[in-house]
Order: sequence, then C-alpha cells, then structure tokens
Amino acid sequence: MIRYLESLLVLLLCGLLSPAHAAGYAIERGDVLEINVAGVPGLHRKAAVDESGQFSMPLVGDFIAAGFTVAELRDKLRDLLTEKNVMRRPEVTVDVAEYRPVYVSGDVMKPGAYPFRFGMTARDAVALAEGFDFLHLRGRDLLTAAADAKGDFQSAAVELAKQTARVARINGELAGKNELDTTALNALTVQPSIIAEVTQIERQQLIADLEDAQREKESIQRTLAVLQDQIASLQQGEAAASTPFEEESSNLKRARDLMQRGVLATSRLEDNQRAAAAAQNLLYDIRSRAGQARRDLEEVSRRLQVADDQRRIRLLQDLRDTVSLVEAAKVKLEASAEKIRLTGIAQVSVSNADAEPPKIVIYRNRDGARQNMKADAETALQPGDNIEITAKVDFAKLLGTSR
Repeated sequence: MIRYLESLLVLLLCGLLSPAHAAGYAIERGDVLEINVAGVPGLHRKAAVDESGQFSMPLVGDFIAAGFTVAELRDKLRDLLTEKNVMRRPEVTVDVAEYRPVYVSGDVMKPGAYPFRFGMTARDAVALAEGFDFLHLRGRDLLTAAADAKGDFQSAAVELAKQTARVARINGELAGKNELDTTALNALTVQPSIIAEVTQIERQQLIADLEDAQREKESIQRTLAVLQDQIASLQQGEAAASTPFEEESSNLKRARDLMQRGVLATSRLEDNQRAAAAAQNLLYDIRSRAGQARRDLEEVSRRLQVADDQRRIRLLQDLRDTVSLVEAAKVKLEASAEKIRLTGIAQVSVSNADAEPPKIVIYRNRDGARQNMKADAETALQPGDNIEITAKVDFAKLLGTSR
C-alpha cells in the first residue's frame, strides 16, 4: 500500500511537470486537445483527435492534428485563423487535456487502461494496476484449479454412476428381469445417496420399458387371437356353404338335362342357375375372406417377431453406446483425480517458492507500425503503450515432472 501511494504521488508530481514537456509532445489519435483563442470564447474547443488523425474547430473546420507537436499545431492554427481572416494576430493555446491511456495486461491485480502522465514508468503503471499478481504465483489460481478438479471429479463420478446404472438397466431388460444388478454400482466411489437416486431412476425406467414392451406384445397377441377366431369361423362358414353349393350345382345339372329333353320350362332352368350362382358366390366370398385372414395372421405373426428382434437390436446398440460412455467417465474420473493430486502438490510447492522477476514487454505504435520492446520496471512510458506483464513459475519443476 505504501509503494502504491508513493507511486501515485510520483504521478501527481509528473502531472504538475507535464506542461514543461508538452510543447514537444507529438499528438496522436485518441489524445484529447483543449484549444483556446484569446478574446474569442466561441473558438474554445475540447475534443479527441479522431481515428483519421483530424481535429475540428468552428470557423476553421477539419484539419490534421496527429503527427504534429503541440507547438507545431499551435503555429498551424495561428496560420489557419489568419488565412481565413478570422483574426489578424490570434493568440492560440494548445494543451493536451488527456493523453492516450496506457494499458496494463497480464499478471497484475487489476489489468486495464490507466491515465498517462509524463515521466511515468512501467513500475508506475504496475502500481496503478495494484501491483504484480503474486497471489497468482502463490496459488490463487491453483486453488481455483483444485476446486475445478474436484468439481470435475464429482461430475465424472456421478456420470459414471448414471451410465453404470444404465448398463444394469439394459442388461435387466435384455434378460426380461425387473430388478437391477447393483454389484458394479456398489463398487463405485460415489455417495450412497447418488447411487440410490440413479438406481431408483433406472429401476423405474426398467419397469416402464418392460411394461411398455409387454403391452405392445399383448396388443399384437390379441390381434392374432382375433384373426385366428376369424379364420376358424370362416372355415366353419366355408364348410356350411359347401353343401348348398354342391346341391345347387347338382340341381342345375339335372335341370339342364330335363331342358334338353324338353320336359322343363325355361323359367325353371333360370331359377336353378340363379340359385347355383348365389351359392357359388357365397362360397367364394367366404374362401376369399379366409385367405385374407390367413395372410393377415401371417403378417401379424411376423410383426410380433420383428418387434422382438428390433427391440433386442435397439437394446444391444444402447448397451454398446453406454459401455463406451462408462469407459469415458472412468478416464475422466482418473484424470480428475490426478489433477487434484498434482494441484495439491503444486500449492504446497508454490507457497514456498520464490517467484522469478516478472517479464515486461511494451507494445508501442510508432510511425503507424506496432513494435514491441523488452523493458524493466524503470522504463519510461509513452501514451498508448500496452505493458504486458508475465510472471512465471516452473510448475513442471515444482511438480517434479520436468526431465
């Protein structure tokens, strides 16, 4: 805190000294300028230099400001006001009201943009960002990583329990049993309440699936029974219709013989023909319906077999997919356990380790090109600089995994 206050005091003193340096400052996009013309309040203007490098003033219009020093811009404005016959001998003042901020990123407590002051160093910028993030080095992120690892472990354990219970449910359904084999579940390192919950869910699902399959099977079997009864009835009808058909066929034959001898009237022959045709149609209709019923019976019987086969195929596919999910959950569980172990080791090691000096790199736009330069805490900054802080700890060394 004392260093932070000292740095703020330095920045305030630098701010007081800034006018002495401002005349030679090269204006850039984003700087806020304040321009005054003595005796003409209407020409007062405070605004930022836009992205195209221009600035705008009443009676003068738009003009390029970026690239000029404060002194050069002041002279330029005097010339513009004279050329436009606004004033003969204008007294112009140009001040940089706000310089482009510097940006601090990386391993600091509060990354972000901070006001620039002349004489500002990288140390001052870090002070404004409330110092290097040594808590990061001392295990703050390791604590987060450990918490994440524990969360991943618990999530993987629950997922493993769910998928293991699902395997038990599918095996039970394949075997036609309405109870789960919980042997594999009881061997898991999961809270008993979670085991009980997933077991109950899968048991209910198993019962519902078995009942649904049984209802479908019973529905098809009822259809089969109806068709079988219908066939039996049609067979009886066919037997009953055969006798009248044979009698009417015999009567028609005798009538034709009598007709040929001339002892039977034509009308009587026609009556016999109609009766024989009616008996024949009835018999053929019954046979046709019986044939269709037999085809329907065969189709429904095949549907019953197909339903059983398709259900078994679906269950085997689900079982194969679920076994894969079980293996994936096991891998994730093992990885999470290892991460918990390593982060625990790292926390202890980092708490006793000395941090390396942070690496400081300054990114600066110069002549339209972005440059980067290695720096230290005493490097002087310029407006718009981006200071990137990198604090490193060799975790591989701390964990004993480096070779």
